[in-house]
Amino acid sequence: MSVHHGGRGPGHISRWTAAAGASYPAMSSVRALVEADGGDVDIVFIGDSIGNETSEYVYLFAQALAEDHPTHTVNYALSNDGTASYPAPTQIAAGSGTHAINIWNASISGTRPVYLMGSKLGPAIVDTSPDLVVWCHGQNVYTAGLTSAHFQGEFFACFDQVRSALPGVPTAIILQNPRRDDNNMVDVIAAERAVSPFYGDVIDVYSEFIAQGKAGVLYADNVHPSSQGSAIYRDKTLAAWRSNGSVPVVAAAQTDTKVANLLTNGDFSDWSGATPANWTAASVTATKDTVIKEGASSYSCKLTGTTAGALMRQDVSGAAHAGKDVFLVIRQYVTAGQADTTGRAYLRYTAGGVDTTISTRAGTYGTDGFCWQMIGPVSLPANTTSIRVALYCNTSANADSAVNYDRAVLTQSSQPRDMT
Repeated sequence: MSVHHGGRGPGHISRWTAAAGASYPAMSSVRALVEADGGDVDIVFIGDSIGNETSEYVYLFAQALAEDHPTHTVNYALSNDGTASYPAPTQIAAGSGTHAINIWNASISGTRPVYLMGSKLGPAIVDTSPDLVVWCHGQNVYTAGLTSAHFQGEFFACFDQVRSALPGVPTAIILQNPRRDDNNMVDVIAAERAVSPFYGDVIDVYSEFIAQGKAGVLYADNVHPSSQGSAIYRDKTLAAWRSNGSVPVVAAAQTDTKVANLLTNGDFSDWSGATPANWTAASVTATKDTVIKEGASSYSCKLTGTTAGALMRQDVSGAAHAGKDVFLVIRQYVTAGQADTTGRAYLRYTAGGVDTTISTRAGTYGTDGFCWQMIGPVSLPANTTSIRVALYCNTSANADSAVNYDRAVLTQSSQPRDMT
């Protein structure tokens, strides 16, 4: 069976503007490609165990596409959990014509969005040359005690990484179902709802489950949908596909906008001593790594810990930014196989003599490639006096852990921004 990748590639459309009401320009525009019958169409789904079985929505959606578009052969492949590569696709239905709809399902059980952002980004997502990217994450993003700045930061980091890798490719984001027995998804969905309009269509499965009173028949357990619940996912996704949305205008990645960095020497380019200028090391050795580096950079900053909690930090006056939103973004590389406490960063602000610290999760998801770690937006109190940014090697007792950082960027913004 021949599978041709028909992705439109970088620069096809330049910018996104959110449409009013229930409009799905990303989904409907790719449906129009199928109807134009000018070539194969490739769709990649990025998600978790909500969509990795043939009884769940991705496969069900593919079956529905075969009914809607009988001229097209519909092929399906599920990504390998470990390598993120795909086996040879299976044929769901043979079309009467010469073109195909290829469904690439990167739904991997138990994962958060960042799982595919390192070395797996290529085989799982970019190499499919998609005409459409569909995200469906949320259940595993929730962790007790985390805040909106954590949740928004993780969604921004991953959506932006894929947008940078696939500029111009339309995107849809599915808001997952609430949990049956608790309200733990409320803050996650609120964060994803705030981030999603910067990237594409929003397919609101969450609200449909709420409207149906989180009825028990919609659930297989506290988290996963039953066959009836999966049908809601399929039907909502199919309705967006069949809609008559306007032509999508796909925005550039948020980090394509570059502004002044509030951190001095955030890219570590000023480095003549033991550590980069303006940074203070604590129980960590900093070295210039000329092998693991990104883009045109001549080196990255490699931190090797000598004890638990090893870090490198910088303090910034907070008074000028008090009462404003700030956003921290970091380009980080964690080599696979290290302890799962490797590669955290934090933003701490002091207001009224009280410290508030917001940390990223460890970087051992999304390994062997540079990934974004993000915190924000963080609304600083009006009496903020100082801000500290710290780059950890390891927060635990693994003294030999090592992390590479290309740059750390703190900006006065409500969205992630890179440095000029």
